[in-house]
Amino acid sequence: MTDNYVSMPRGTVTSALTAGPRGALVLPSFALFHGWEFFVGASLIWDDDERGSDDHFNTIVNVKWEFYENRDRTGGLAMLLGIGAKPGYLSKDRRVDSFSAYQYVLMGTLPLFGGRVLWDLNPGVLLELDREDPGSDSEWRFTYATRVAVYGVIPASAIVGEVYGDIGAETGDPEFKGGIRWEPSDQLNVALTYGGGPGEGRPPGLEIGALIYSRLFD
Repeated sequence: MTDNYVSMPRGTVTSALTAGPRGALVLPSFALFHGWEFFVGASLIWDDDERGSDDHFNTIVNVKWEFYENRDRTGGLAMLLGIGAKPGYLSKDRRVDSFSAYQYVLMGTLPLFGGRVLWDLNPGVLLELDREDPGSDSEWRFTYATRVAVYGVIPASAIVGEVYGDIGAETGDPEFKGGIRWEPSDQLNVALTYGGGPGEGRPPGLEIGALIYSRLFD
């Protein structure tokens, strides 16, 4: 759920892929300009009795602007604005329709202990519409996500843990994830995490994800 401040160098394509018990995510991004990334993809939501829906998907279209980076290039600030959000932030009792959620997120990364620990903070605002009941009120919510990555314990890897949730008219229970992120090269990151929370719905469970970086142009 949590992202860092980094916008990839101009000409880079980043493919984010995740899969778990609740669904999957396919979210490529394109760094077309310096400091800017454009995301076009979808989250796939599996058949869910709680949502009362069959398998379906949610379109995600976002733009990210990195506007500050520290001298050591280990921390900075960015903002993200877009259509669609990861299902962990959305109402758990109804189908997730495309173009029903609009979000703004501030992304910050703070390096600690000489960069051995990276702390990501993602406060944001989410507007969610109910496409199944157009006459219902829109829901505004404050969203939050924070992640800590600890390096130097496992070679070429980070131990990661995160907490995320929302605060609003129908505040959802916070959820957590923890696991290992393997970073063997500049072209590939792979993560294996397990997530849960105090709620009664289907938990995030065991998830696997990958970030694949490739050059589109120089």
